[in-house]
Amino acid sequence: MTKKSPGEERRDALDPTTADILQELAERDEQRSMTEAERREHKKAKERLKRRVNWDLPVDIKERVKAIAEEEGVPESQLAAWLLSRGFESLGQTDDERRDILMPFKSPSSSPRYDFNLSLD
Repeated sequence: MTKKSPGEERRDALDPTTADILQELAERDEQRSMTEAERREHKKAKERLKRRVNWDLPVDIKERVKAIAEEEGVPESQLAAWLLSRGFESLGQTDDERRDILMPFKSPSSSPRYDFNLSLD
């Protein structure tokens, strides 16, 4: 057996199914130790997590959303959702309309993951 250096981590030997089962058991044990109020709050937080997104946005867009939300007295996330829904409306009703609208803003991507990048300028 080789000795591990302090910074070297051990790989998981569990398959994903077993890891999921162990995770569920750990969550069940955690739930049992909670009060009813804590369980409700935990469930609420878990449901809220499904609606969350983590996107990289230009700082100026983020600051504009924050400033407008503050001026209007609304949550930033609600303003962002409203702006996105309006943006969807402006993309047209069909795939062809959407492609025609987006085409001037597309440039080839060097990423193997995406065909294009969108210019925000």
